[in-house]
Amino acid sequence: MLSYLCIFAGLKYIHEMTSEPGVSYELRIDVQDASEHWAYEKAANFWVSDSGSDYTYHSDQGYGDAGKYA
Repeated sequence: MLSYLCIFAGLKYIHEMTSEPGVSYELRIDVQDASEHWAYEKAANFWVSDSGSDYTYHSDQGYGDAGKYA
């Protein structure tokens, strides 16, 4: 439960950062599987909505090779 609360509180700050007018952000996520294969996914125009929308993630279409190992 504590980790969930930390993530939820962090989303508030990500929302505040990504809702700045005139600024766009790119999100990159790097992952490693049990076989030590690395993969990534990038998404342009990333932002998180406010608490009224449960801090929903939004972005343009992502790209990368993370789906290759799914």
